Amino acid sequence: QVTVADDLGWRHLGDGEREGTLHQLHLLTLATGEDVALATPGLDVREVAWSPDGQRLVISAKRMADLGRNLDLDLFTLDRDGTGLRHLPVGPGPDQHPVWFDAQHLAVQSHPDSLHESEPSQLLICDVASGEVQRRFLQEFDDCVWGIWGHAGRFYARGARRGTAAIFAVDTDGVHQLTPPGWNCWDIRFGGDRAVYFNQLERIARGSDNR
Repeated sequence: QVTVADDLGWRHLGDGEREGTLHQLHLLTLATGEDVALATPGLDVREVAWSPDGQRLVISAKRMADLGRNLDLDLFTLDRDGTGLRHLPVGPGPDQHPVWFDAQHLAVQSHPDSLHESEPSQLLICDVASGEVQRRFLQEFDDCVWGIWGHAGRFYARGARRGTAAIFAVDTDGVHQLTPPGWNCWDIRFGGDRAVYFNQLERIARGSDNR
């Protein structure tokens, strides 16, 4: 554990406490209980996702050198035994919520700058071998992306359209809105060929002076 005074994170996002520790990645064998720390030295691991074949991992992590200096997050891949750690140079700002699109490609939410609130985020599909961005989805979401999910070989995103949050299916031919317009839909859970989603409807009591 490394203690870091992160004034930037505290002032910008109220995230100073999170910056005070390094979160490491461990591999747990369920049958035996064997616990092995994977080779992620100097990284604060925030998110992880298995490849479709179960042989590789992608992580979203912050370098220890960046703690207390900026809000950047980078993508790294590594083998399931913890070897072969490799940086994927996807974007200049935070790269978050990685999802395997297929065995050769990742979908990721990326921000054009390290503050990630001064510019809208984007949904990218990048090549795992090179980190090269092959497709960008931005205008379809009114320039906002807030989350990505993968299910049954497809992936889905939460973005903005006409001033409300909605769930979208992302295919090779574009983005398709799944949830009804005019509702704020914040989360989704998948089960087989169906899904349940959470929405928010603002209701004002009759006779209220609230606007």
